[in-house]
Amino acid sequence: MRALFCLLLLGAGACASAPSQTTTSPTPARDSTQADAGRGGTSIPNADPFPSTYVPFASRTTVIRNVNILTAAGPMIRNGAILLQNGKIAAVGSTVDAPADALSM
Repeated sequence: MRALFCLLLLGAGACASAPSQTTTSPTPARDSTQADAGRGGTSIPNADPFPSTYVPFASRTTVIRNVNILTAAGPMIRNGAILLQNGKIAAVGSTVDAPADALSM
């Protein structure tokens, strides 16, 4: 039993002290066409395989008044207003300066 234990101990010690045999290879140079591929592509023909066809709807400037607005980081705004321009929220608050031609809701 002692002989087996000594043999295992000797083998473990030899493995621990053996130098590692890993070699590092230099990084291969990248192809210049692959580096300039663009948005998610790996080659020039597939640089943008799914181009966007989104076109926003035509919209009027709109003001939504007398609403309770729940903000993520602050208190609730009671009887507030929201200004929508070009399909996006332009202003939010208790009072909002809207253009004269804005659709009021």
